Amino acid sequence: MQSHAITSVTKTIYDKMDHVKAALQITLDSIMPDFLMSWDMNSFMSANVDPESPILCQILGAAMQTERGAKENKIKDGSTACHAVVTQLAKQHSNQSNYFTAPFTLSLWTSGASRQTIEALHRCSLCISFPLLLNLINNLAKHCLERVSQIAQGPHLMCYDNINISTSIFVEQRSSAPAKVQSGTFTILYKVHSGSLEQMRLAPMLQRAQNMTDLHFNSDIRPTSDQQLLPVPAVMILSFPFSIASEACS
Repeated sequence: MQSHAITSVTKTIYDKMDHVKAALQITLDSIMPDFLMSWDMNSFMSANVDPESPILCQILGAAMQTERGAKENKIKDGSTACHAVVTQLAKQHSNQSNYFTAPFTLSLWTSGASRQTIEALHRCSLCISFPLLLNLINNLAKHCLERVSQIAQGPHLMCYDNINISTSIFVEQRSSAPAKVQSGTFTILYKVHSGSLEQMRLAPMLQRAQNMTDLHFNSDIRPTSDQQLLPVPAVMILSFPFSIASEACS
């Protein structure tokens, strides 16, 4: 009886994994910055994958926690771990099931994970390979440049930011090798929402800058006498219970 049940459940899971594979299938070329900004594994899996594989999710849920824990534990439900295992199985089932593995690999790379770590997780079907990661980063960079070129044609703000890049500890030690830490500056463009070109004219800004007077410490920077007064009762009411503050003030 048990063997027949196992065979039936296995056949059902095998058929349902085709639907799971299709739901998680996404090519690396179709991953864009907007997709990463709105990516949420648990909500997507709950809406698209869990209904397609209820038996598999129930089996994994039963394996992750005891029956008592499933009833009484309201904080840890194991849904994230269950979804990660399902995506891991889907990745093993099809190499195009990248809905979880691609963003997860990017998060590891941005947090400083080494190539060896990413390749090890790739062997476990939790990440894409490191060469595919580099291709994904190049594709995302192209999409960002295209978006920046579009933003630059309308009202936008430009600023600069610094970046420090640490090289790997496995870099060859030689005289012409790059420094351990390389610093640089890059440009950031921000799209101005609800802005107009008339409000962003440079000539009035320069005119006001030329006509403005110098700042004086005594009149412009130093606090006035009223600003230096310390409202003791208000501070006590905020810092202590109301009853204690009331007794102190009385």
